[in-house]
Amino acid sequence: MYRLSDGYSRKIDYLRVSVTDRCNLRCSYCMPPQGIKLHHKDKLLTLEETKRAVAILSDMGISKVRLTGGEPLLRENILILAEGIKNIEKIEDISLTTNGMLLKKYAKNLYRLGIRRLNISIDSLNQEKYRTITRGSRLDSVLQAVDDSIGMGFGPIKINTVITPLFDLEDAARFMNMAESMPVHIRFIEMMPVPGTNNIECSINTAPSSPPGIAIRDIISFMNPLGYKPLEEQLGFGPAVYYKKEGDKGSIGFIENRRDTCSYCNRIRLTCRGTLKTCLFSSEELDIKKDLQNSDDAAVQEKIAAFIKSKPLDRDCSSRGRPHLFESMNRIGG
Repeated sequence: MYRLSDGYSRKIDYLRVSVTDRCNLRCSYCMPPQGIKLHHKDKLLTLEETKRAVAILSDMGISKVRLTGGEPLLRENILILAEGIKNIEKIEDISLTTNGMLLKKYAKNLYRLGIRRLNISIDSLNQEKYRTITRGSRLDSVLQAVDDSIGMGFGPIKINTVITPLFDLEDAARFMNMAESMPVHIRFIEMMPVPGTNNIECSINTAPSSPPGIAIRDIISFMNPLGYKPLEEQLGFGPAVYYKKEGDKGSIGFIENRRDTCSYCNRIRLTCRGTLKTCLFSSEELDIKKDLQNSDDAAVQEKIAAFIKSKPLDRDCSSRGRPHLFESMNRIGG
């Protein structure tokens, strides 16, 4: 039996599964206005191949799975896939990252299947800014989906907020008010700076853009006089650091692009076309699609175990000193 650990003795137990490269938004930091060229359907993992991949990995120690995209709720028969993964004996937790546009349609069935943890992307609570960032989408429908999900009993619900060039302290204050009155965990996510330029890179398909006007340290400085204190307990399985003030129903978190968070990385990624990635910033992949079609479990596990041993120490090693993405986020999976 092969157990998943890398060359630095990090235990790997968390899998992010990108189920589609399609998305119904065109966020300015993620893709160009016209979208991107999508993989042909026959290049993607089938539902059965995806379930088999997760089952094989669960026998190697994967116990937590997050479904991502693109927008995962656009994947045909996503509920069948989610149910199949949920029924894998050794999978202890299954969660979903979504932009929320289709959440109202799927929430009841997701809850029925036992999914409780949701990450919902909302980059501004200002309607005009949200429309600009997403290139035309409506914020009110997503906020209604958040309300409905809370009412159904989903939790924890995390709001992923990328700090874009449009983001300012007024936006931060709106999200703080949201966490004060609602049981949601806001996560301000730092965009990736490209060394030697004034550009920000969150996707290889993104046109150069201005850097954000504020940084995480500015938000923390804004929060300090308001009584926010660091939380001692960890929320979820990611690298976010959370703060909360007395009486708030939710919390405020930060995900920084810091090399030192790599030391406890416990995750790998399965792309929608059947490749494994050990690091978001690595160009190295292991294609297991044909193996899932033609090889027995033991042979696939042997191949995967050898590949995981090559997981880089940190993002600088992964990208040879220049942390950037080699493929767009909608294909890698958020």
